[in-house]
Amino acid sequence: MQFQVFELEQVLDDAEAAYKVSLSTAARSALIGPVLEAQAFGSAVSNVEVEASIATIVAEAASQIDPLTRNRTQISSVAIAAAIHRKFCSIPPFCSPPIP
Repeated sequence: MQFQVFELEQVLDDAEAAYKVSLSTAARSALIGPVLEAQAFGSAVSNVEVEASIATIVAEAASQIDPLTRNRTQISSVAIAAAIHRKFCSIPPFCSPPIP
């Protein structure tokens, strides 16, 4: 499936509601950018994997104090980067078998 930006924005809105957080503009870009870039390079992007990955990253970010905002409800791009670092091998499709 090819995601459009507005569809990814809805996925982020759903994650914000589910984890009771607010993502900064830069945090939203940090989550959307890799999906759009993968699509631009011709990678098949699974909507199920994207939704699961975003949920995993947002949940992880919300579980820690954000280094910039100093709370768990306002999530910055720095917190997103840290969450990705902590959960890298739990975020599909990373650490999956190589594509032939």
